[in-house]
Amino acid sequence: MDDSCRTYVLAFRTISKREYFYKNIPAPFLVGRNVIFEEEAVTKVNNYEYFIFIDNEMRPSNEFTNTFFLPETDIVGCCYPLKDKDIYKKAWFHPETFHTGFWRIKATAVKKLIENKPADRPWFNFLYNDDMTSLQGCDCNWFLKFALKCGLSSSHAGFCEHDNSSRWHTST
Repeated sequence: MDDSCRTYVLAFRTISKREYFYKNIPAPFLVGRNVIFEEEAVTKVNNYEYFIFIDNEMRPSNEFTNTFFLPETDIVGCCYPLKDKDIYKKAWFHPETFHTGFWRIKATAVKKLIENKPADRPWFNFLYNDDMTSLQGCDCNWFLKFALKCGLSSSHAGFCEHDNSSRWHTST
């Protein structure tokens, strides 16, 4: 790799709709997301300019790179199809929306998140109503809400195929 490339790419495998496989160890879905972000982005924030996270079932097309790297926003999500077309419309409706199947974040944004994160707050979590009986948003939305609160910008660009036979998603 060219030494001038300061982008760290993290690819990991989803083994079911509730588990990640990270460092050869299965982890519950949210634990996996939180551990990966903490161990790879937070601890290496001074070593890179960008971090790219990609789940193994994402399939970028040739045209994807022409648009995915264009936005100057702090966080960029790559659009991908979901099983339910109605959910897909909701999931990508807002311009600042991103989802964590395939996304990138600037190291400067990670630093800002670190500075503002309360110790007891996970990086990723699901959003529920007050009595915890109804899912209100995905773990991506939890992360995004905090990022926007910290003054970061977010967008989505590009498109990749998604082998979503073993995955699920909810709208934000």
